[in-house]
Amino acid sequence: MLGEAGLTSAAGKEAVRQAMLNHPYTESTLVVTKDGIVAMAVPDSYAGTVGGSDISSHPETGRAVRERVPLVSEVFPLAEGFAGVAQSYPVFGKDGEYLGFVSIAYRPDALIGRAVAPP
Repeated sequence: MLGEAGLTSAAGKEAVRQAMLNHPYTESTLVVTKDGIVAMAVPDSYAGTVGGSDISSHPETGRAVRERVPLVSEVFPLAEGFAGVAQSYPVFGKDGEYLGFVSIAYRPDALIGRAVAPP
């Protein structure tokens, strides 16, 4: 969707919102350009904090841009204020051009806790 509609399109933003609804453990989602600029951030309350930010110097951003494959980060401090994990997926345009990536952030315990019952 983002590859066809563009990284900042209304249709793309709605697709990101729907994906977050389908994955309730997700705290936030970023859409990042191939230059490491945050093109979109969801939810809106988070967008004001990071929207338009240059995150190209972050190791996880550099890795996503270089490798252009789905990735899962190590645990690291997130702008949301907690130690979390980012999972990224590359975005390519209709012509196959690399546009950037989508990255979801979540608390590891929120994801794992759904599958692991307490003792």
